[in-house]
Amino acid sequence: MCKCNVLCITKTKTNTKKKTLRSSQAKTERVQRLRIEYWEKVKHIDPEDLVFIDEMGVLLGLTRTYARSDRGSRVYDFKPYYRGAKVSVIGGISLKKVLAVMTLNGSMDGNAYKVFTLTLFASTIMDWCSSCNG
Repeated sequence: MCKCNVLCITKTKTNTKKKTLRSSQAKTERVQRLRIEYWEKVKHIDPEDLVFIDEMGVLLGLTRTYARSDRGSRVYDFKPYYRGAKVSVIGGISLKKVLAVMTLNGSMDGNAYKVFTLTLFASTIMDWCSSCNG
């Protein structure tokens, strides 16, 4: 048994990494039941027929939280004074390709979602469906 954590980490060749966090609600019985119900509903759908809408936000003023350095030395850096702008990206994705993408400055809201679904996505999905059905 080693005398300190640093020695232990060196001996076992493990290293620290950033955690991947998940919602604590995912463990609840209700959420587990809802997941099972969802998979029962979609298990007979051909994956080629599925289309997903996904949205993400990007903060332009962020800086990396990890860096590389020589063993025994620490990395110092500066973070931006301003919080930075936010850009939102929304897209429709099938198994084989990206069907539609829209970016906007700021956060996604109901109006922006409506614009995406009723204009850009709706016309693209109709074209995609007609090409799939011959």
